Amino acid sequence: MRFLCLYTADQLSEPSPAHMAERGRYMEREMKSGRLIDAGGLKRRDADGFTVRKKGSDYVIGHTGAPWAAATGWAIIQAPTRERAIADIQEFLGLAGDGISEVIQISDPAPQQ
Repeated sequence: MRFLCLYTADQLSEPSPAHMAERGRYMEREMKSGRLIDAGGLKRRDADGFTVRKKGSDYVIGHTGAPWAAATGWAIIQAPTRERAIADIQEFLGLAGDGISEVIQISDPAPQQ
C-alpha cells in the first residue's frame, strides 16, 4: 500500500546542521529500503498558494493565504499495512519534531491492458 503524507511543523525553525545530516541519513536509509518512494518540501501556504475551483461552467481562482506560517513537507511511502505506515510515520515525527502528518492512502493504479 502506498500513502501520501503531508507534514506540517508546529513551529517554523531552522534545523541545525547536525539535525539536517541526521535527516539525510534517515531519508537515504528509507529510500534504499523501498519504504520511502519520494519526498520534498512545499512553500508556505501564504507564499504562492492558490486554488482553482470549477463551479458549473465557471472557474474561480482563489488564494490560499493563511494567518500562520507553516513548514510543510510531503512524502510518498510504501507499507504492507496501515499499522506499519503508522509506525514509519511515528519514527519520522520523532526525528522531525512536533507537528502533524496527514496520511492518505493512494489508490492503486488501474491495471494495464
